[in-house]
Amino acid sequence: MICFQHYKTFQEAQASWNRRKQRVNHEHCGIILIVDETFANEAELFDNINLDPKYHRILFTVNFEPQIKNVNHFVIRNLPRDVHFMTYKTIASKWYEQDFNIIQWLKTL
Repeated sequence: MICFQHYKTFQEAQASWNRRKQRVNHEHCGIILIVDETFANEAELFDNINLDPKYHRILFTVNFEPQIKNVNHFVIRNLPRDVHFMTYKTIASKWYEQDFNIIQWLKTL
């Protein structure tokens, strides 16, 4: 699923996506999923999806999910219940970045 929250119409989002997907280098792809308790089923689906191994996957959750076995799994630690995981923890980093350097990971793809 791709979220197109910054477009006014579906057609505008679709046109933008069609332009962008032509530039994707499938040899260097990473897929990141960040879920909270509401979407625990999606975490398990993401873990079990059969993808080409060249697609590196990372899963961020707010709770430890012992059933996750096939992807790199990081728990967003100490996240206050009333704080969204995409909120900035400090001026320079978001909550999910406290244990994982996403820029360094992207450079390895």
